Amino acid sequence: MLLLAIFYLVIDVWKFQKWAFFFVVIGMNPITIYLANRIIGWDSANRFFFGGLAGLLPEAWAPFIMAIGYVTIGWVFLYILYKKKVFLKV
Repeated sequence: MLLLAIFYLVIDVWKFQKWAFFFVVIGMNPITIYLANRIIGWDSANRFFFGGLAGLLPEAWAPFIMAIGYVTIGWVFLYILYKKKVFLKV
């Protein structure tokens, strides 16, 4: 609840909204990204774009880099849909 109150204060009261755009893009199409992860699976794209970086860093960092890769690829997919104003509504 404390985190919700802090976000409310910063975003709605103080009007610091630019940094929250990352979350707006995700929040506009949450069902789409859930289904896309289940149907498409981003494994091959993730290995293509982030596998080399994961190989350069110590082995302990590989899961972190791959997780960042999944989020980045999913966010870019959602951003393209956001720019084209494509939203899945139920």
